[in-house]
Amino acid sequence: MNTKIILLFFLCLLIGCGENLTITPQEKKQAQIIGQESSTTVLRVMMMKLMEEIQQGGTVKAAKFCSVHAQELTSQIQEKFTKKITIKRTSQKNRNQKNTPNNEEKQALKFFVEEIKTKKQAPSHHLVKVRLDDQLFINYYKPLYVAPLCIQCHGSEVNLKPELKKMLKEKYPNDKAVNFKKGDFRGVLKISIPVAELK
Repeated sequence: MNTKIILLFFLCLLIGCGENLTITPQEKKQAQIIGQESSTTVLRVMMMKLMEEIQQGGTVKAAKFCSVHAQELTSQIQEKFTKKITIKRTSQKNRNQKNTPNNEEKQALKFFVEEIKTKKQAPSHHLVKVRLDDQLFINYYKPLYVAPLCIQCHGSEVNLKPELKKMLKEKYPNDKAVNFKKGDFRGVLKISIPVAELK
């Protein structure tokens, strides 16, 4: 009998005892507010900075900024919010290895790909509640699309400037983030919000 109880206990640990990861209406409302505000801020600041870099030194300077300072800038923006959120960009065709998607992020990317395929248009965001170690999070995923400005560094390899090609090859030998067209689904911006912050 004792052996059966012990086995059941460990089985519960393995499967999470059927933990309910349903997002409550209140959690949904607050996560949408935080996700929209933070994602809008990140994208606005990043776009302004990229335009500034292009004006000062062209696409090569902008690409160098992305490789050296994009992660740092994201962290700085992240710290400005009162909520303890974390921000990550990820894609099925990533350039920076630090942006490689984990299993959950792959599912979110797949969700948007399927929505675009079946409905021709993806929703503005996607919410997923997860447990990481002993803490619950709601992950707000915002789809990213290729803007005209992005084509200069992420468009057809044939049309990339030689100096840009050289820089990308040296910095990102496993680069997958090329051959996009304007309007293509590029990836997602993930805003990870601790559920404790929503109370």
